[in-house]
Amino acid sequence: MYDDIVKRRCEQKGLKCQYHQIESSASLLSSINQIMDEVKNHKTYPHIHLECHGSDYGICLKNNIRLTWDNLSELTTEINGLTGNNLVISMALCFGGHFTISLLNRLNASTVSRAPALAIIGPEKEISFGQLENGFSYFFDTFLTTRNLDKAVESLNINSKYKGKFIYQTCESMYKSLSEYFIKNSLKQKLSSNENLNKSIGELLRAYQNKTGKGATNKQLDLLKQKMLEKETYLGIIEDMRNTYFWIDKYPNNESRFGRMEISNWEEMVSTLK
Repeated sequence: MYDDIVKRRCEQKGLKCQYHQIESSASLLSSINQIMDEVKNHKTYPHIHLECHGSDYGICLKNNIRLTWDNLSELTTEINGLTGNNLVISMALCFGGHFTISLLNRLNASTVSRAPALAIIGPEKEISFGQLENGFSYFFDTFLTTRNLDKAVESLNINSKYKGKFIYQTCESMYKSLSEYFIKNSLKQKLSSNENLNKSIGELLRAYQNKTGKGATNKQLDLLKQKMLEKETYLGIIEDMRNTYFWIDKYPNNESRFGRMEISNWEEMVSTLK
């Protein structure tokens, strides 16, 4: 596939490609460092395609080298940051689509969130070599010809003999899905009654008092309750996460690339509290 499709199409399009044979952990790190060097010094935007053994917990390379999805995401996050959130990763291995969980794991409102890739593609379950080769040959032929990732994934699914499905997830779709869940479900559960609302306020007040040694006035209590029911309060949390997850704080141009979270039925969601 590399010689017949990838290398040939890259030469036609004036793109650079390189095949890395991973024999040890040292060669894996060497390949990662080579990619990072290319990005830093030559301003390239890599597409990493990985072929090896896989399971639902991670990957297994030669000589029984194992990496969890979290281990792998630590490496790809650094590369993705250097590219300005433009890294695409395809996984030609069993359960390769499970690497999309790294897009979710890197979303965190309490720490700095960073997307480990722009997009990840891989099989949902076990898959044979023949099914992988056939499907990904069409994938790369389409992608390198059209430079359209959506069309390439469509070609992958249409032309693959794989009975399962290929998981295709972008950092933007994962961000929006998690944001909707957080706002429409988690928030609704926490503030589904005045009792829960008062409990949440009480927890905040205790934290405030422990930190300052002061209690809150009735006016401050009313303001806090109002703030806890305002859409902007929760959108602010989501927006802070968006700013780092899409690397906007490092690359301001990403602001226009990735959409903001919108909530159209906020009043309906909190109507039971008023």
